[in-house]
Amino acid sequence: MRRSRRAAHVVFVLLTALLLSGVIAFTLTFVRSGYAPGFFTIFLRQWTIAFIAAFPAGLVVIPAARAVADVVFK
Repeated sequence: MRRSRRAAHVVFVLLTALLLSGVIAFTLTFVRSGYAPGFFTIFLRQWTIAFIAAFPAGLVVIPAARAVADVVFK
């Protein structure tokens, strides 16, 4: 079954936003709070907020970054 380019783009952005927001949220939560009681609760809350911001931003920013990269390396 052939997937559309748009669906592939959305899945790529979804995975990228999920992974990057998770790494950044984990790092910043650890730096800010240390491994304190309730760390994972705080981390999951921060990750949710970060993902909500990262996913729509990625839908806009990733195509723009690809376009710039195509121009630079053409």
